[in-house]
Amino acid sequence: VMTAIGESNLRNLSFGDVVGPDSRGIFQQRSNWGTLAERMDPYTAAFNFYHRMFGVVGWNTLPPTQVAHIVQGNADPDYYAKYFSRATRLVDALLARQVPPPPSAVPVS
Repeated sequence: VMTAIGESNLRNLSFGDVVGPDSRGIFQQRSNWGTLAERMDPYTAAFNFYHRMFGVVGWNTLPPTQVAHIVQGNADPDYYAKYFSRATRLVDALLARQVPPPPSAVPVS
């Protein structure tokens, strides 16, 4: 979430920037991350991000901001730090929300 906030403000962008004119999606992934369709699909983009993250040695003990930097290959190693608290608040709020289970199917007479 922190990375996606930093890259796109959680928007599925169909355009890049000066650094990556081919960057697309919520993570602004470049063409070496997959097809345009894959980079524009938030599920696949997140899957690809996590797949690369799990390949980072020590990913589970490093600060999340450092892991995001390694995975994304961002020029500034501290770039994602400013988004960490916002991402934490957002995830905490989503996890705290009580979502009722779907209603049971009621047979129609």
